[in-house]
Amino acid sequence: MANVISLSKKDGISSMWHDAAQLKEIRQMVSSTPLTEIEFQALVGIGRATGLNPFLRELWAVKYGSKAAQIFIGRDGYRLGAQRHHEYEYHQVESVYSNDKFEIINGEINHRAGFSNRGDLLGAYCIVKRKSASKATHVIITMKEYDLDQSLWKSKPETMIKKVAEAQGLRQSFQDVFGGTYSDAEMPQAIASTKPLSVIAGKTQTEKLKNILKQKENLNTETGEIIEHGNVETNMEKITRFVGETNLPMERIEKALSHYEINSLDEMNESQQESFLNYLERIKDKMRN
Repeated sequence: MANVISLSKKDGISSMWHDAAQLKEIRQMVSSTPLTEIEFQALVGIGRATGLNPFLRELWAVKYGSKAAQIFIGRDGYRLGAQRHHEYEYHQVESVYSNDKFEIINGEINHRAGFSNRGDLLGAYCIVKRKSASKATHVIITMKEYDLDQSLWKSKPETMIKKVAEAQGLRQSFQDVFGGTYSDAEMPQAIASTKPLSVIAGKTQTEKLKNILKQKENLNTETGEIIEHGNVETNMEKITRFVGETNLPMERIEKALSHYEINSLDEMNESQQESFLNYLERIKDKMRN
């Protein structure tokens, strides 16, 4: 019975990628910046190939200004997509520390580790076995190559480096499914922290903007949950109030965001936020002329 339920669920997700009404909703939801037709069709192709659910944030897109959109797949999305592939046999991902015993003998990893005194985190590896392959393949990722020393890389470095290794290992073994995609842990933090926002509600453009800014400020980039903050006014709230008082059009705000190439304002330092506020002030002055 469990298999029947699983297949039925997958079929339902697959049909989503062929339904015109749901495709329209997906297009509005998967990226905070509108995708071109080519970019959206690339996303649809990956969605159909993997059977992943964009409404569960198993995959999404990020677009920076005029740059081509990047398609991202979450860790669970990579796992689901690989496990559904007819060639998938198994995969394994592990972290490596300086006190571990780690060797590569005849192309195969030999790794032994304890639970304490493991030393410094050096990296991670992912082993993937396809059914038709005579032996498993692997990728090895080092911390110095990807560690951004900020955000989750500071608080959860082992989780992040393992996500990179797992994504690269599965993508290498299943290029027909995952080619052209990235894990959020592989990209610079300004991009990696961006998650798809829900379709924004609001009766006026100003109200919509307030909701956009509120979501960007309160979004937990790892879990997708909303974080509650205190009552101290932040620069984000100052920006929101400024727009509300001046009734600045939405297209002006979007142009400003594009100019600064930002999708997550909470990544900016204090001086950058002040500069952004000044930039909005200059736009207001131009509108008066």
